[in-house]
This record gives sequence, C-alpha cells and structure tokens, in this order.
Amino acid sequence: MSKDTELLPNLRSHRNLNRQKTNCTCVTRKSFVKNHYPRVKHIVVDEAQNFRTENGEWYSKAERLRTALDTHLNGPGVFWIFIDYFQMSHIFSNGLPRVEDQDPREELTRGVRNARKIHELVHLNMRKIIELPNNKMRHGFLTKLADAANCGHSLPGEVTIFQKTRKEIAEYIGDKIKHYLEAGYTTKQMAILCSTQKKCSSYSTRLQRELKTLKLDFATADDFDHPLDTVILDSVRRFSGLEKPIIFGIDPVPHHTQRELTAAILICLASRAMTQLHVLYEK
Repeated sequence: MSKDTELLPNLRSHRNLNRQKTNCTCVTRKSFVKNHYPRVKHIVVDEAQNFRTENGEWYSKAERLRTALDTHLNGPGVFWIFIDYFQMSHIFSNGLPRVEDQDPREELTRGVRNARKIHELVHLNMRKIIELPNNKMRHGFLTKLADAANCGHSLPGEVTIFQKTRKEIAEYIGDKIKHYLEAGYTTKQMAILCSTQKKCSSYSTRLQRELKTLKLDFATADDFDHPLDTVILDSVRRFSGLEKPIIFGIDPVPHHTQRELTAAILICLASRAMTQLHVLYEK
C-alpha cells in the first residue's frame, strides 16, 4: 500500500464501493490475521459476532496496528467494532475483551431496517438468548439491550412460519417467487437462505425445477449485484450483514449438538428481511 490506509475486515457487500470511493482496503478476518498491513492507521470491523480466533488473535493484532508509533506519530488511530451479540451463531471465542472491559462503548437500539412484525420476532428471540446458561456473565448487558430495543417505524410487514416437507417447501418458494414477480418485485429484492451450505446444495435441484418456467438460476451472497435472471441461494451466515425486502429461510436450525444457538440463528435469518419473511421448517 503506497498511502496510509484504513482496513475494514469482512465488509464483503461494500468492498467494491469502498475501493472506488475511499482509500480503504477491505479484507476478511482470515486474510487480516495472515497478511501484513504496515501502512494501516484506522480499522473498522463489521459483523464482529462472526469472528473467531482459530486463525490467530485478530483483536490484539488490530490494537498493535492502530497504536504503532511509526504510523501514528500524533496518537493512536481509530478502531471501531460493530457487533450484535444476539446474532452470535457459533460457540467459539470471538477474541473480544469482556463486555465490562469494552470502553468506550455505544449501543444502537433503534431498529429501522425490519418491518414491525419481523422486529417483534427478533425481539422475542432476544429474550430467549438472554436466559441461556452460557450468557450468565452477560445477562445484565444483554437485558439492557433488549429492554431498550425498539422499532423506529409503523410499517407492519409480514411473517409466515410453518413446517412442510422438502418438496412442499420448494413448491411454496416457487409459487411465492412467481407471485412476487407478477406483483412487480424483482429477483434483486429476494433471497433464499438455508442454515448451511450443505442444505443449499440439497435444495438447489428441487428449487431449479420449481423455477424452471421462470428461467431463473441461482447467485450467491458474493454476487449481491446479481443479474435479474438469478436469485440468491446461500447460507444464513454467508448473507450476514446483507438485506433484502423478501427473505425465504429454509430450516434455520443449528446442529443438534448446538441447540443453544437456535434463537441466534433465527435472529440472523429474520434480521435480513426488510418487509416479508417466510420461515420454512422441515417436517
């Protein structure tokens, strides 16, 4: 890097925009830990609830970079971390200091992305997360966030939750996509999200059959500016940080050994939907 730069790990959806309009380098957590960034002055981390430490201590490395004397002659640089503790959908260490040691800290509690019914579903599952045994140390902090959380508008939106067979789920999604297209929506306003990549693969053929008459193919979360003849089919985790007006969520459940993540995964899914959310559990 020839100039002082800002480093933004994990901002996939804004990567190209940032490269064009700012002097930023956008990388994933894994790349950040692995590579050298001698000219970095400021760091912004987004979606930090997805971060883990199996590839190295990203937080301590970021701290060293922002305080390095050779690049910060006038004092430490900026280090911002955006995290939603209610969307932490893994059981591993995220590398962050304890909540009580995070100072200064600001809480954002006014929701504007999701319609009211979606916000209510998210809030219900926030309460479930607070009561989990593994959140005992953060109980007070999480309770404070949940108590302050509010929806900043009156748009009602729609939430549909039911249980069907795989065949019925594929048929339902096909019918709904056709309905939305006829109503004037485009495929850029929709996404189909599964609990895992493996689940995406298992539904791909079924969904292709249902979408054949519409001549639609699939894109991934990396292809956010995808063509109109494609619709996103990807995992909930890979869609983290992104949003669409219409979200179809297929069987958003964790592995049977990680049932404590059930509410968090549903929040990860629901919070991606702006106005229409369809949660489809398998029988």
